[in-house]
Amino acid sequence: MPQRQKLATFTSHCWEATLARFKKPTAAKGTLNTGKSCTVGEFLETIARTTTNQSTLEDYIRAFRQIVSEIFGLSNNKLKYDYRSGGRSEWLAKVHAISLAEITPAKVQEWKHSFLARADSDDTALRTARISVNAILRRARSLFSPRKLRHVPLALPRPLPFEGVEFEARQSMKYRSEIDVEKLIAHERPELERNDPEAYKVFLLAVGLGLRRKEIDLLEWSSFRWKENVVRIEPTRYFHPKSEDSIADLPVDPELMDLFYKYYAKAKGSFVIRSDRPPLPPRPHQYFRCDPIFDRLVAWLRKTRAKW
Repeated sequence: MPQRQKLATFTSHCWEATLARFKKPTAAKGTLNTGKSCTVGEFLETIARTTTNQSTLEDYIRAFRQIVSEIFGLSNNKLKYDYRSGGRSEWLAKVHAISLAEITPAKVQEWKHSFLARADSDDTALRTARISVNAILRRARSLFSPRKLRHVPLALPRPLPFEGVEFEARQSMKYRSEIDVEKLIAHERPELERNDPEAYKVFLLAVGLGLRRKEIDLLEWSSFRWKENVVRIEPTRYFHPKSEDSIADLPVDPELMDLFYKYYAKAKGSFVIRSDRPPLPPRPHQYFRCDPIFDRLVAWLRKTRAKW
């Protein structure tokens, strides 16, 4: 063999041996690091740093924590409701200390069956449970979407917690109202308008515009386009729509618009619904400025329905 060819062969073999000895193995493209898995807390902290929509993210995190705490028997711990004395932090520490690798698809599947079993044989309760379990799974699983994991530099287990876990058969969630709204407005409205004007405004925004609680809670007068007869749902200092689809101009009946203009003329603040509770940044639990007003309206609706 010519000297040059021998040298090339020797160099090639030595180089391959050197690479095999010193080069760190790399995961194949599209796979996850299979080293020692991170904890639940480390994972959630990293996801929070790399996600922009924090309000939606908090919803996903709550769902995931619910699953984890119920799998490991931490859901009935009263500490999780102790926001004042540090009990909540202690409970979170226990949940967050669990290794992500311990949350296997088999355990999630077992949790799902256990969740549904609580409904026993009651058809109505089982239908509700199926809707709930699908909603919890969908939100929690969103934390592990390829888009979310793209910027997560952590050792994640394989398989991921929700791989292969299927949703329950889709349940119809169409709302069937048992309240005669026209009758309610015609005969019962004057009482609410006279005795509790803030609750009445909530009622009008919910029935007349179809607004959700969060939208009503943080709706500001600046959202009213008086000349156009529309209410604009858009991001504000305090309100962040769940998605782009939630941003819209909602048409308002001129008569209803005139009524709200009268309220606006007497308004002393920027929010449509007056409340003694201030708006707050996103919190680990659901918070509404207008919770007491919502409660009064619900109580009034139940009392009114009972009379019919």
